[in-house]
Amino acid sequence: MIASSNTPSASRMHPGPDDPVVKEIERRLGLLKEGRELWGLNTKLGLVVEGGGMRGVVSGGALIAMERVGLTSVFDEVYGESAGAINACYFLAGKAAFGGRIYLEDLTSFRFINPLRRGKILDVDFLIDEVMTSINEESACGKYWQSPWQCRS
Repeated sequence: MIASSNTPSASRMHPGPDDPVVKEIERRLGLLKEGRELWGLNTKLGLVVEGGGMRGVVSGGALIAMERVGLTSVFDEVYGESAGAINACYFLAGKAAFGGRIYLEDLTSFRFINPLRRGKILDVDFLIDEVMTSINEESACGKYWQSPWQCRS
């Protein structure tokens, strides 16, 4: 079952163990545990990571959980939108928790968001010029660009 935010709430269900996507993920995890490659499978498995405001925070947390259970390598393609694209980079680089740190530490600081600052409550310059520049050395995107995956955002 595919659910979206437009799906009536009665239809929004967590996939069960018999869901074909869940079965494919389990199959791929089994192959990886056996040390086998996933190239040449007769199925394709994609991941779409949403972003935009708080959705980026939620998708970042979901990717941290997915990374912790070993799902980083099971997808053939990963697509991200807005903050989801950055979250996906951290996930694919095995650094999802580091990406989550940005939400918890940098984006909650008074340097970034300050309701008492007139005319510039959100300091996007700080985010781009300082946060993104200072973490560039540890940035997942740098490691990601050297990986076999292609980035699509």
